[in-house]
This record gives sequence, structure tokens and C-alpha cells, in this order.
Amino acid sequence: MSHVSTHFEISREVSKKRKIYNMLLADIQDGSLPVGTRLPTTAKLSEQWRVAHATAHAALKELSRDGWLVRHPRQGTFVSSPIQNLNGHLKLTLGMVLPPRQDIEAAFCRLETFEILQGLTAGARKVGWHVRIETIPDHLSVERKKHAMEVLKQTPIAAFIGSVQYSQLIKSLGAEGHPVVTLFGNDLESGHVVNYDRPEAVRLGTQHLIDRGYRRIGFFCKTNDIKFQDFKTALSESEVFHGQGFTGDYSSLSGAESAARRFLQSNPGMDAIFAGNYHAALAIVREIRSAGLRVPQDIAVMGYGIESDSGAIPLSYVRVPYWECGVEAMKLIAQNHAALYPRQIRTIPPEIILREST
Repeated sequence: MSHVSTHFEISREVSKKRKIYNMLLADIQDGSLPVGTRLPTTAKLSEQWRVAHATAHAALKELSRDGWLVRHPRQGTFVSSPIQNLNGHLKLTLGMVLPPRQDIEAAFCRLETFEILQGLTAGARKVGWHVRIETIPDHLSVERKKHAMEVLKQTPIAAFIGSVQYSQLIKSLGAEGHPVVTLFGNDLESGHVVNYDRPEAVRLGTQHLIDRGYRRIGFFCKTNDIKFQDFKTALSESEVFHGQGFTGDYSSLSGAESAARRFLQSNPGMDAIFAGNYHAALAIVREIRSAGLRVPQDIAVMGYGIESDSGAIPLSYVRVPYWECGVEAMKLIAQNHAALYPRQIRTIPPEIILREST
């Protein structure tokens, strides 16, 4: 953590406490003091600023009161997230927790995260709430966990995208009676949950291919994608197809085209492919055409997720309702942000978009 190094004389024309407040606030707002920065002790600050200990203490206390700093007993004072002027509406502010950007990119869910946030923001506007976003690392030290807890407890309810990486933080907040809502979480024991019906989404796409007469169906997904198990279940439940299908995987979207090429070459008998990601489906289409084959006459293609590019052919896909889940989560939040609230689980149905690729 960086430390405050500003050294200045306090002018007599301006309140010493207010001058310190304004100087620190300016450093926080322009990023000179990033979120999580630990400030020196009050004694050191008063010496550095050449003011009485009580004056420095009063300035830090006001910054804490206004949400710019958070103070932990025996731990110190830390820079909190910059709360903009909410005109007295802090009580209607949602603390939204996102994984770090590199984790979002690694999970191939940048567009999905954006859709969720768009839905939350749209829902917040309708009910008069503000959305305050926190980015918190997956693995927290004891000190950082305490800081994250204090930051989130400044808002009446905390929302998380995913529960696996934040399960301990979610449980700790719940244990202290702080309302929590999780979007697309696997831990159904803490707080509200808003999710979509993933098995039904996979079943919709698989059943459509079966209904169209395809029998040798492949599933192309990222490595260890849980949707492949849903795909196998959908096949086994079908009365007209009892095999387990073919599977191909990719470790990153940047390598999806070379993985798609290997998948096609290894399974020449496939007549349809269901891709677990919209980008991956487009990669499959490109490789089919590069091999001199036609879509859907030779191989049909079904995508999954959200549409991000029309590609070379209008693509049939199962649309995951990320935006709708965000809106629904905000409705639930607005109705249930009291400390004592009946726990609710909301499940949003997916839909299938049919186009030329199947």
C-alpha cells in the first residue's frame, strides 16, 4: 500500500481541519490515493501537517463519516471507494462486487458481465437507486477482508456476480445480518439468488437440433464447461437419440478457431454442433466454410449466450437472459433491503432464437 507523503503549511485563512479534508479528498478523487491505501497514524499525520493531533483526527473522522475513509480498530485507516455526491441517497445505494478484469477476461464473460450491469443499472433507474461498483480480488488477506466488509456495509445491500470466489465474504456479511444478493451463484445458502435456468437453456438448444432431424450432434465448449453435462443429460432424455454425442473443447477464445478445426477433423460424421459460447459458434461456422462445407446443409450450428457479432450467417442460438437477470435482481433488492427479509430465489427462463444456421 502507498502512504501519504504530502507536506504543506496550513494557511491561517482557511480552517485547518477543512484544508486537510479538501487536500485528502482531492488526492482520493484523482487517484493519487487509490482505494485500499493505508494512511499513516494520526500522530504522524499531525506532525507531517504541523497541526494539533485533535485537528488531524477531526479531519479523518469527517472523511470517514462521508464514506471516503474506513477505520479499523487496531488496523488503521484506509481509503474507501470514492462515493460520489449522492444527495442524501446513500441509503439507496447498491454495493456491486465484480471480480477483477483479468478474471472476467479469463472466464470469457466480459460481454455477459456488461449485460448484467446494464440490466442492474436500468433497474436501478426505475426504482431510484444508485449502483456503486467494487472490484475485489478473489483471495483476500484478513486485512483486506475487513476493509471489504466495511466498504460493503456502508450500503444497505451487497450484490455479487458469482459466489464461488466470494463465498466466505458472502457468508460473513450474511452472518452479520447484512442483506446480500448473488447473481448466477452456486451457493444457495446465503442471501437472495437470481439465476437463469442453465439446464433448460441447454435442453432447448439440444432438443431443437433433435427436432430438426439431426442425430450426430457435437458439443463445442471451453475446457471443463459444466454445460456439457447438461448436454449429455438432454441427449439421454430424448426418445430419438440415446448416444452421448461428441465433444471438443478450447482453453481460450483466441484459440477457438484452431480447436474448432481439430474438432471437425476428428469427428467427420457430425451433422450438427452446439457451441457453449456465441463466439465459439462463429468460429465453428468459419471453419466449416473453410473446409468447403455448408451451414446448415452439411453441418448445422447452434450458439449459446448473447449475440455479439452477426458473423457470416444469421446464427441460431439460446439467448441467456443476463440483462433480465440484472433488472430482476434490482427489483428484488429494492423490495428486500431491510436487515430482516424473507430469502428469495428467482430463476429467469432462457429463450431460443431461430435463424438460418439450423
